[in-house]
Amino acid sequence: MAMARPRARLYKLVTRQTPQSITWCLGDSKIASGMASFKNTCSYTPVSNVAAVLAIAVLVLAAPAAASVPDASVSVHLEALLAFKKAVTADPNGTLSSWTVGAGNGRGGFPPHCNWTGVACDGACHVTSIELVETGLRGTLTPFLGNISTLQLLDLTSNRFGGGIPPQLGRLDELKGLGLGVNNFTGAIPPELGELRSIQVLDLSNNTLRGGLPSRLCNCSAMIQFSVFNNDLTGAVPDCIGDLVNLNELILSLNNLDGELPPSFAKLTQLETLDLSSNQLSGPIPPEIGNFSSLKIVQMFENQFSGSIPPELGRCKNLTMLNMYSNRLTGAIPSELGELTNLKVLLLYGNELSSEIPRSLGRCTSLLSLQLSKNQLTGSIPTELGKLRSLRKLMLHANKLSGTVPTSLMDLVNLTYLSFSENSLSGPLPANIRSLQNLQVLVINTNSLSGQIPESIANCTSLYNASMAFNEFSGPLPAGLGRLQNLEFLSLGDNKLSGDIPEDLFDCVNLRTLDLAGNSLTGSLSPRVGRLSELSLLQLQGNALSGEIPEEIGNLTKLIALQLGGNRFAERVPASVSNMSSLQKLTLQQNCLDGALPDEIFGLRQLTILSVASNRFVGPIPDAVSNLRSLSFLDMSNNALNGTVPAAAGNLDQLLTLDLSHNRLAGAIPGAVIANLSTLQMYLNLSNNMFTGPIPTEIGGLTMVQSIDLSKNRLSGGVPATLAGCKNLYSLDLSANNLTGALPAGLFPQLDVLTSLNISGNELDEDIPSNIGALKNIQTLDASRNAFTGAIPAALANLTSLRSLNLSSNQLEGPVPDSGVFSNLSMSSLQGNAGLCGWKLLAPCHHAGKQGFSRTGLVVLAVLVLAVLLLLLLVTILFFGYRRYKKKKGGSTRATSFLEDFVVPELRKFTYSELEAATASFDEGNVIEFAYMRTVSPKADVFSFGVLMMELFTKRRPTGTIEEDGVPLTLQQYVDNAISRGLDGVLDVLDPDMKVVTEGDLSTAADVLSLALSCAAFEPADRPDMDSVLSTLLKMSKVCGGD
Repeated sequence: MAMARPRARLYKLVTRQTPQSITWCLGDSKIASGMASFKNTCSYTPVSNVAAVLAIAVLVLAAPAAASVPDASVSVHLEALLAFKKAVTADPNGTLSSWTVGAGNGRGGFPPHCNWTGVACDGACHVTSIELVETGLRGTLTPFLGNISTLQLLDLTSNRFGGGIPPQLGRLDELKGLGLGVNNFTGAIPPELGELRSIQVLDLSNNTLRGGLPSRLCNCSAMIQFSVFNNDLTGAVPDCIGDLVNLNELILSLNNLDGELPPSFAKLTQLETLDLSSNQLSGPIPPEIGNFSSLKIVQMFENQFSGSIPPELGRCKNLTMLNMYSNRLTGAIPSELGELTNLKVLLLYGNELSSEIPRSLGRCTSLLSLQLSKNQLTGSIPTELGKLRSLRKLMLHANKLSGTVPTSLMDLVNLTYLSFSENSLSGPLPANIRSLQNLQVLVINTNSLSGQIPESIANCTSLYNASMAFNEFSGPLPAGLGRLQNLEFLSLGDNKLSGDIPEDLFDCVNLRTLDLAGNSLTGSLSPRVGRLSELSLLQLQGNALSGEIPEEIGNLTKLIALQLGGNRFAERVPASVSNMSSLQKLTLQQNCLDGALPDEIFGLRQLTILSVASNRFVGPIPDAVSNLRSLSFLDMSNNALNGTVPAAAGNLDQLLTLDLSHNRLAGAIPGAVIANLSTLQMYLNLSNNMFTGPIPTEIGGLTMVQSIDLSKNRLSGGVPATLAGCKNLYSLDLSANNLTGALPAGLFPQLDVLTSLNISGNELDEDIPSNIGALKNIQTLDASRNAFTGAIPAALANLTSLRSLNLSSNQLEGPVPDSGVFSNLSMSSLQGNAGLCGWKLLAPCHHAGKQGFSRTGLVVLAVLVLAVLLLLLLVTILFFGYRRYKKKKGGSTRATSFLEDFVVPELRKFTYSELEAATASFDEGNVIEFAYMRTVSPKADVFSFGVLMMELFTKRRPTGTIEEDGVPLTLQQYVDNAISRGLDGVLDVLDPDMKVVTEGDLSTAADVLSLALSCAAFEPADRPDMDSVLSTLLKMSKVCGGD
């Protein structure tokens, strides 16, 4: 943020010999003691006051005593002065009280106006100077001033004049100095001022002038100093700016000028002070600037300059200040800058510089401030910087520096400010940091510094700010920190510090911020913490502190934030917390605090953030919660709170986030409370409780809330249509309740920013509304375990942002879309919907008139094998029947011996009635089965078919050795175990040479193996008959049809 510019300073004029011999004296810009804020002290180089340039009064005193008789122009001048006074509307100091016309002449024979305050005349009684600086005059500027043709100086600096600048001032041919700065002038700069050919100093700064810089000003070739800073000027720097070849001060800062610097800019070689800061100028910095040999001060910060820093700047040997921060400069920091031995201030931060820090900067031994932060500088910190013994401020933070901290930096004994945070520096902090006894600010957070914090840091007794968080410092906190009596800010959070908090730390009684969070500190919190009475921020969260919270903590009455979460504090919250009347943030989550919620907390009326989550608090939420009217964040989750939500909670009308989840709250969600929480913008979480009854319709009044979670309760009734009023809702979870009925038809078009919706585990029914496609930003949708019917809305396939969808365990039917999220959906997301068809893992959707079916390779193979087995069975029966017949006829011994090797089922004779019953009146499909059975039954032994299928699909022989985890298994047990593990198990046992391309193929293989396993059951009665097997195979073939 740009700071206000200081008012122009006044300087005295030195005159030599004659009026034509005027020496212009430019005051030096002092560098502020302590270098506390260079932007405040170095951002403006003042133009020498116009009175210092032209003290016409001195010339008047040198005029002859005997004045000539005034000519007619004198009366014109008098009228112009009276018109000036008339235009003044306020004169709080009575400055113009002497501006009256008396009866006689003025003193010494001069007309009366030559003796008026602020007015000076020459020997001919012509007005030559009007100087009314810091007089508090208010009004407008009269155009009649343009009639005072002899006027050489008009200085109205630091008043309250407003309105426009009269263009008639351009008629003042002899005007050498015009000072209108620090007023309220508006409008454009009159182009007529370009006619002031004698003008040498023009100061229009600190007004509200608009428009551009008139190019006619380039006619003022005698101009030495030109300032328009802190206005609202726009447009580009005039192309003719180089015509002002005598300029030694050009101050255009704090405007809205844009565009690139014109080529003629290179002609301004007499410049000593150049201030273009705080505009919108762009383009490269002209390398010709290296020819400005008189240049002392360059202010180009807060623009949009791009490209590299010209190395030619190294030729400007007189430079004392070079400020180019907050631009878009890229490339390297020129090593040539090391030649600027007079340079006191070098500010290049906030650019995109990407080189290493040049070692040559170690030769700039006059440097008081070196600020290179917020770039992309790489490499290590040069050890040569340790030679800058005059340096008071070194800022290198927010770069990409690596390596260790050079010990030579500890030689900079005049340093008051050292910052190299937000880099990738590693290693220890040098032990000789004790030498920096003038150091006031040490900011080294967010690196990878390691080791113990040196105990010698306790010698830096001037230190008031030590920010060392987000490193890898380990070990205990150093002893002796109590000697840092000036310390106000100590941040050591997010390191690896361990051990107890040293007692002497509580001797730093001026501490206002103490951050030890995110370490591994142990032990108890000392009662001496109560000595830090100036503390406004105490952060101890994320450690392993234990014991009770000391009662003395109530002495910290200036605390604004107390953060003790993530420790092991036990017992009760001390009653003394009620003394912290200014407390705005209290976080006690993730401890072992117990008992009822303490009433003292609810007396802290300034609280905006309260978290007591994940403790052991019991009992109801007290009505006193209504006292916390300023609360914006309330988290009481993960406790054992019971009872209902008190009506008093409705008074928390500033809440942005409310989390009461994971408790034992019961009863209805009070609609009146919800109605009063209309300010909720972030989060409403009432999940994992025992709330009953309907979702209150008032929930639709939460028009700004972004997340609602009411899951895992016992809520009943329907989803309220008023939820459509939650137009900023990103996440909605109503899962695991007892909600019933249909989803409101107009709900989804209103929730067009919703990204996550979970309504699973309810009893919602009817169709899923087709306008669910209005959820253009939805990413996760879970509607499983309900009773939805009808078809899946085709619009779901058009939701390009949808990444996760679960519609399982409903009563959906009809075709499944095959595009969008459905193209990569798993079967588990649709299972439990018997009526669904189509898609890659489901049965095809058959249309009227379609006949026949097609088989996949697996089913074709199974059916063919079955046919072959039936044929083989018939041939075998006939063969053995024939062999038995031959044996009875006295066949050869060899044939007999061969037949005895087989166990042949005995074929007995059956009566005609038995045959007829068993074969369903000699049905063709049952004749063979009956012939193979030993008893009268329509079931055939399909054992061989089952074994053959298992052998074929697994490439395992039934007589081979099969083991799992060292346990021998039969082929049937092997397949049965695989099927029990689902499709993954089936895939594990399939023949690797069997090409299973899709999940549908794998599912078919599992079905065939299940059928084969049933055919190979131990008890024949448990096996299906051949008719059932064939029927099953035909059904499987139809499911796989359409190939």
